[in-house]
Amino acid sequence: MHTQESGKGMKKLRNNKIRKLLAFMVALALMVSCMPSAYTISASEAFGDGTEDIFTDGEFTSEPAAEESTPDVSSADQEKTEQAQQSTLTYENDSVKVTAEALEDGALPQNTALKADSVNENSSVSYDTVSQKLSAAATDKGSSLRGFFAYDVYFADGDGNRVEPNGRVRVTFEYKTPAAPELTDAASTSVTVEKLHYNSSTGDTDVNTLQANEDLKVLNVNEGKQIQTLQVETGNAAVFAVMWDSPETADVEAEAVSGNEDEVPIASEELTDGVDISDEPEQDAAETPAAENPEVTPDAEPSEAPAENPDAEPTEAPAEDPDVVEEPTEDIESPEDAPAADENGETSLIEVLGDDTNLRVSPSVEAEVLATVNAGTQLTLLDTVTAEDGATWYKVSWEGTEAYIRSDMAQVVDSSDEAEEPEDVQEEEIQPEITRYDYKSDEVNVKVTLTDPADLPDNAELSVTPVELSQEAEDQITEEAIKEKKAIEKIHSYDIKFLVDGEEVQPGASVKVSVSLNDEKKIKDADVYHVDENDNVENMDGSVAKNGDVEFETTHFSTYVIVNNSLSGKVEVRLQHYCGDTKIYADTVRHIEVGGKIPDYRATENYNIDKVVVVKDNGEETPVHDIHEVQVASDTVVKIYYIPKPSTEESGDVVFYDYQVKPKKNNNKGINDFSHYQKRDKSNMMIMGTQKQTGLGDYNAYGDNGKNANIYVENDNRVTTGLVTGLSNDYKEVVWKVDQPGFFTDDNLGEDEGKEKYTSYKLLFSKTGNNYKLTGVKQPGGGYFKCNDNGSYFYPLKDPIDDGTERGQDYFGMRYDIEFKLGDYVGPLNYKFTGDDDLWVLLDGKKVVIDVGGIHKSIESSADLWKDLGFKEGIGASTDEEKNKTHRITVLYMERGAYESNCKMDFTIPDARFVNVENVPLADITLHKVDSKGKGVSGAKFKLVNDKGGETYPVTTSDADGNVTFNNLKEGTYTLTEAVAPDGYVASKEAYKVEVTVSGDKATAKLYKADERTEVANNQIVNYTEKEEAIKNLTSSKEVKVDNYEERTYQVDLNAEVTGRESGVEAKGASVVMVLDASGSMKGDKIKTLKTAAKGFIKKLHDESPISQVSVIWYSGTEGYDTNLTTENSFVTIDDKGKTTLDGYIDNPGRNIDGGTPMGAALKAAYEKLGSAKYSNKYVLLMTDGRPGYASNKGYDDTYGWRYDNWNCMVANNAVNYASKIKENAVMYTVGVGEDLNKSFYWNAKHSSDSDWYDAHPLGHGKDDYIKGTAFLEKLATQPKSADQKYAYNTDDLDKLTGIFTAIAGKIGDLFSVQPQKIVDTIDPRFELTKNGLNQLANNCHLGEGTIETKDGSTEIIWKDSKTKEELGKVTIIKNSNGSTTITWTGGAAKIGNKEATETKDQGWKANFQIKAKDDFIGGNMVPTNGADSGIYLDNESTRFFDQPSVNVRLLSLSIGNDETTVFKGESIDPSGYANELAKTLKVVELDGKTTTITGMNPVTGEGDSKTPTFPTLMGDQKKELTEKGTITLDTNKDGSHQYEYTYPGTNEPVGYFTYTYKLSDNPGGNMGVHEASTVGKAVEKYELEVTYYPYSKDTRKGMDALNNVKEPAISDGGTEVADKDIEAVNGTYTVNVIAGQIKITKKLPDGEIAQKDAEFTFEIYKVTTGENGEKVETKLKTEPTPIKATINKGQNVAKFSNNESITIANLAKGEYVVREVSNSGYTLETAVYDNTEATNCKAVNNETTVNNETTKDVTFTIGTDRKGKNALEAKELKAQNVDYASYAGPGCVGKADFTNKEIVSDVNFVKIDAVKDLQSNTITISGAEFKLCKADADWKQGDVVKDNVESGANGAFGFEKLVPGNYLLIETKAATGYSLPQNPWKITVATDGTVTVTKNNGTVITPITSGDKNVYQIENAKVYSLPQSGGPGTYGFTISGVAILATALLLFINNKRREEEAKRS
Repeated sequence: MHTQESGKGMKKLRNNKIRKLLAFMVALALMVSCMPSAYTISASEAFGDGTEDIFTDGEFTSEPAAEESTPDVSSADQEKTEQAQQSTLTYENDSVKVTAEALEDGALPQNTALKADSVNENSSVSYDTVSQKLSAAATDKGSSLRGFFAYDVYFADGDGNRVEPNGRVRVTFEYKTPAAPELTDAASTSVTVEKLHYNSSTGDTDVNTLQANEDLKVLNVNEGKQIQTLQVETGNAAVFAVMWDSPETADVEAEAVSGNEDEVPIASEELTDGVDISDEPEQDAAETPAAENPEVTPDAEPSEAPAENPDAEPTEAPAEDPDVVEEPTEDIESPEDAPAADENGETSLIEVLGDDTNLRVSPSVEAEVLATVNAGTQLTLLDTVTAEDGATWYKVSWEGTEAYIRSDMAQVVDSSDEAEEPEDVQEEEIQPEITRYDYKSDEVNVKVTLTDPADLPDNAELSVTPVELSQEAEDQITEEAIKEKKAIEKIHSYDIKFLVDGEEVQPGASVKVSVSLNDEKKIKDADVYHVDENDNVENMDGSVAKNGDVEFETTHFSTYVIVNNSLSGKVEVRLQHYCGDTKIYADTVRHIEVGGKIPDYRATENYNIDKVVVVKDNGEETPVHDIHEVQVASDTVVKIYYIPKPSTEESGDVVFYDYQVKPKKNNNKGINDFSHYQKRDKSNMMIMGTQKQTGLGDYNAYGDNGKNANIYVENDNRVTTGLVTGLSNDYKEVVWKVDQPGFFTDDNLGEDEGKEKYTSYKLLFSKTGNNYKLTGVKQPGGGYFKCNDNGSYFYPLKDPIDDGTERGQDYFGMRYDIEFKLGDYVGPLNYKFTGDDDLWVLLDGKKVVIDVGGIHKSIESSADLWKDLGFKEGIGASTDEEKNKTHRITVLYMERGAYESNCKMDFTIPDARFVNVENVPLADITLHKVDSKGKGVSGAKFKLVNDKGGETYPVTTSDADGNVTFNNLKEGTYTLTEAVAPDGYVASKEAYKVEVTVSGDKATAKLYKADERTEVANNQIVNYTEKEEAIKNLTSSKEVKVDNYEERTYQVDLNAEVTGRESGVEAKGASVVMVLDASGSMKGDKIKTLKTAAKGFIKKLHDESPISQVSVIWYSGTEGYDTNLTTENSFVTIDDKGKTTLDGYIDNPGRNIDGGTPMGAALKAAYEKLGSAKYSNKYVLLMTDGRPGYASNKGYDDTYGWRYDNWNCMVANNAVNYASKIKENAVMYTVGVGEDLNKSFYWNAKHSSDSDWYDAHPLGHGKDDYIKGTAFLEKLATQPKSADQKYAYNTDDLDKLTGIFTAIAGKIGDLFSVQPQKIVDTIDPRFELTKNGLNQLANNCHLGEGTIETKDGSTEIIWKDSKTKEELGKVTIIKNSNGSTTITWTGGAAKIGNKEATETKDQGWKANFQIKAKDDFIGGNMVPTNGADSGIYLDNESTRFFDQPSVNVRLLSLSIGNDETTVFKGESIDPSGYANELAKTLKVVELDGKTTTITGMNPVTGEGDSKTPTFPTLMGDQKKELTEKGTITLDTNKDGSHQYEYTYPGTNEPVGYFTYTYKLSDNPGGNMGVHEASTVGKAVEKYELEVTYYPYSKDTRKGMDALNNVKEPAISDGGTEVADKDIEAVNGTYTVNVIAGQIKITKKLPDGEIAQKDAEFTFEIYKVTTGENGEKVETKLKTEPTPIKATINKGQNVAKFSNNESITIANLAKGEYVVREVSNSGYTLETAVYDNTEATNCKAVNNETTVNNETTKDVTFTIGTDRKGKNALEAKELKAQNVDYASYAGPGCVGKADFTNKEIVSDVNFVKIDAVKDLQSNTITISGAEFKLCKADADWKQGDVVKDNVESGANGAFGFEKLVPGNYLLIETKAATGYSLPQNPWKITVATDGTVTVTKNNGTVITPITSGDKNVYQIENAKVYSLPQSGGPGTYGFTISGVAILATALLLFINNKRREEEAKRS
């Protein structure tokens, strides 16, 4: 029962224990569950899915794995990757700039952007997790977190994927304004930097505090603990947090002050880019997480944590105005919530955040990249989509198509008019009294803000109305934009006003106006203008807000103009080309600088410009008055209206065939001979002539339409089609459908075969614009066949071969080919034919576009070649390949009889070229149009003209690679000109020559320059931009002249200038023939007027186009009678020289002014002169008094009745005829001189032009033939096409003619000028800018007088506008570390004007300033004054360097010092080294003759004051020579070069050299080797050195490579050449003094002690050296005396050395010495120390060494080092005068060693004990025993009593003191009571070292015991009797039994207690 109960009890006990354990676990679980998440959250929960590269909260979807997100690398990306590695990336927002810099090559991943995302409530990195981690880190430090700024720093590729760095990276955070959380106690707050990075091995996030000078490089905070700069280093992406924390006590103190008993939890809100600890609404303690409430104690009951709301925003107290709601912080909206449009339906925009961001065709990183865009790009947001992987993408609009961009790579920007900046909201909160008026429309939103509502009536309404801007106002705005160099993108004009009851009112004060344009992209730059009722324009100084709104302030309202400016600085000009209403050429687009003039108006040379208009947006056309002066400030459409150039005659190659049907010779074959056919099937054989005419009735040739080509039917006018189907591939053979006898072949030729071929004919066409009309045929031998206008009677052959057939001349054929290229032509493109018989027109040899076969009457047919080519008129070809393709038209024509021959041909083709179809060698040539860097340039148009035949090849445009090809060039010379330059380039002005030569059957074409001798390398023709063209024409010079040779000052003159002009419509040049009247009627004032006008024309043409050429023809005499009617000169180019020549030819005073006016002969001469004209722009200028020469017969004619005046019209008509010919190829101007112009004469154009002078006309003149001279000159001149054109002038309105001279030569552009980036002149380190030179720079500038300012170590000269204070230009002067001085001109101070400018200030650029050779520069010859980097820096790639002039600089003098040195005895002396020391004292004596300096020497060593010249020491062979000869001069090396050249610091070429002459010291007898200083004393050795300087001559300097580009000094003012005679040699002496050290030794006993006996002591000194293995080696020093002994006599305290109390060992060399006592019999060495007074002044050390219990004491002295460790040779005592070096004992030279000895004595202590211990084995001491101590000899014989009657004390102890070494006997004289007296003594031995040995008489050594600090010897005595020993082995039994009994009792006791306990429990 008891057992069961006990079992139940035990079970119950166990259950209770389990319950208690469970209760404990539950409590523990509850405690854990109540802990904050910071202590329970796992790494994966805190940082997302555990990925290593990103911190996320639970709701963030992780990025795809790395292998799933590999960016799409395009070829462009690969090219970027192959480029140099990135070294720096930057991220910037409004508050901070973050820079990542690679610390290793390739550390920054390529093609990525740096990201530094602020960690906040909306960031991808979990804000809560970072906050908790930092709180825990602060807690670990015993602090509380006060706030933090955290940034997620990583690299992202174009798709936003994170990319780790490839090495160490330095990351710098630069805050734009210092920032910190709100801190209650900044002084107690500490700032640290933490790095948070996921640790994959632990699965948690590591938080590491960055340590200074390790990963934390910079942490700058101000006194308020606001961060300014942070710099860290890292090898991976991470979150970097700046953490503010302070001790917990700060919390308590703060709480005590505030009196707040409830703890406020830590809360944070975003501040700039970080986190701030701020006040929050109070909570109950139970609701506060425990970890965040310091007052929650472990004993407190746990409470549930409040539910987390990660989206909760911190709230603030409501504003006073409840309607004002603060805008959310930018970028706080999540990507998923970003709308495509706002609530008003307006389009949203996104802005790209990083450069090189990819736009993809679908929302996937695997999708194709559509484009790459850069940061700041704004795109229209279409939608927000979620990809399959969960990532969010923006769907955007890109160039008309849809594209996708990752949402984290862009941000949504608010484009609505309601979007207000946060600043705006704050302003409204601060100023609630503001009144705002709003106007909204689809086009514009306008806001007007009044600071005082009383400024307008309460019922005022804002009215905004779009208005049309007047042309005058628009012109003013354009002028302003041109002045400001701003490109106008768009102009908006509105009438903005306030209305009250329909009446306009004005505000009472200034108001703020904000304008938002709804149809515009975000405006970045704009101007605002006010236009009043008189169209006056006022700039309102508007600005653009961040949201793109345009803002300005005003006090009045009317019309306001918003000008949206482009930031590019360039405008687009679109040139449209029309002839009437027909577009003839595609638009030409040119991009020019704002204010630039429109270049290259003309699209073709086949048309003249009729007028030019500017087309507005509404289509309105505004005429341009001067087409060469149009300046634009905005994108502009210019329409050019052309009129075809007047008709000119164009000739072309042709082949004629003359066919004989029935030859008159019977034996000859006719063309239709059966043998001439190949297939010979009469049913398909075409014949020449009809069946009827030829009698070949069975020959038939049917076409596709069934019509027989061999039959002519009178009324059947049908054609036979399909006879010809094409040409062979080489275009030579015609492909027929029918068999024919070789109509157009070269076989079967000859009279006997019935066919002749003629190639010497030329077709003549009248060319008007691009239209060609057949007008005739030029026959061999000068014959001419003229076509009738209707094409009838077309029989062009001269003397055709007749045959027996009716109308044998009717049988002929004709073929011609023309080539053309479409280029930009879009006008009519057609071919028209009217006539008979057969005509075929083939396009490109394959397509028959006109098929008029068969024999028929005249019919008309035409072809639209656009349609045949597959293009449309008005559109044309679209690609360069299509534009540059050569097309070919082949025309086959035959007249086959039937009595008529009609041929009328008319085609419109651009720049048609007639192709020689003869089988002759032809060549092709390909040109390469390149820019200045050799890269191909497209869009250049070239014209090629055959010099002999005038044959013009189609204008050809360079393709994308810059290639231009001309095909099928026959032998001859051609002129190649550039008709139109590519966009942005200046056309080449050169007229190139193409030479085609034939060798055998091969033709070769080569390109030459205009001189026809210089072949163009690689056929490359270079185009330059206007800037490059200006640079080409840029010249510069630099000259330096002596200003004062003695003072070594020089004047520097810099010059630069530009020649030439901007492109404009320049460069075409003109060939002008001036025809001047020298007839008798011109005498007097007329001839003077004519000459004045002629020279005025020459001058104007010279000024406008000096490349043009002029020929002058004087004429006088009787035409038709005299022979020498004209005198002329050849064409002269009217440059300066040419102008002088022409002026002289015109002014020739010997010219005879007499005779008639042979105007016809004069114009004939002019016509012929044009044949040698260089330029295609040809002009004839006729100056006369108006009436041609004539003869007359007056009277009545029987046939014709009364003749009014029988004038001979031959001269007038001859003039008219040649004027007509001139006008076919040139423009004809006439200038009438004098009053006779108004007189009339008889003239009839139908009269003869070649009659004799006196022949009367068969027809007289009627009264209608009477014509004034002015009217006749108008007939001769080119006929105007519009009212504003004029070609006939008189000297009265000659000024008007000068306005036309511009058009004659082609308007040239403005003078070139160049604005470099900077102009730099670096003054050579040997010179410096003087004060006078600085003033010259400030005062001698074209900008006026500048202001000199000095700051930041540099000097600036600044020029400012006197009104606006805007900086116009600047000169910066910086002294560089290498000694040079850099002068830099920038801005207007660097602008380079044109040589040809009229105002002096605009003529080039000049700078003058004085420089001076530096005072420490010795001088020399041909010294360059500026560095090689001096020049004109045009841009980052182009620099025009200045010349490097040089001057000769007067020599200064030298000085050298006498030097000395002091060494220790035994030290090494190197004579060559001492000589070098002398050389180091060499200095330059400056210009004042007093100051000496070393700074100008080179080479040198050391820095600052320690800088000295450095020269090599003597070599072995040199030392040998010096030893043998006693002297040596060091000069040249083995190669002959000078060993010691003088090169001034900062330069790289020597200006001279030094020679060094050494002389040996007499002591030690000429030894140049390194030797010891053995003799002590003053001046024991002396050495001498002589230095001579030799300047290099100018000729020597010229040969130096470093001076290859340096100009020699000017002979007259470059300075006198210097030589070695101009400078004296200098001498110096070097003295060597030697000192030595000494050691003093003393010996004594301790104070108060005297010697007990005489004794001798021995000392030794050891020299310490270092062994081979670094060990110290002691060597005994031989001293005087040897040995060193000291003796002490009995009774004395001090030992003596001889008779002295000390001894001194002198003349010791520098080094370490040990002084040691080596013998001291009977004494112990108590101390060995150096004298620590002034007696020891060298370094000293007391040594005490114990080895094997033996202690050694000695002293070490370091001679040569003082007590402070300094070199003794540096002691000031050595620098005193009259130093006695022989006995010198200054610091570091003396050591004194004091030795103290003590005699050896010992105390011996005894205790007397019983020989038997007591029962407890304790020793029994005996008292009362008496002893005596006697001396004993070595044999232990008893001697004198030392001490007697010594009794053992109460404890048995006794002893003897101060026993000297020796033997002693201890004898017991009286035993203690009860003890027996021992019979034998004890033996005591005191050794010389004081050791005591006590032995029994039997030899047993007594071992002492230790009692305190004494050794005690126990000596025994036995009692007189002894009892038996008590105890025995029985005690052990009792002891064991007792222990057993006690153990049993204990066990029983324990058992009883246990039972009692069990009973109680039961």
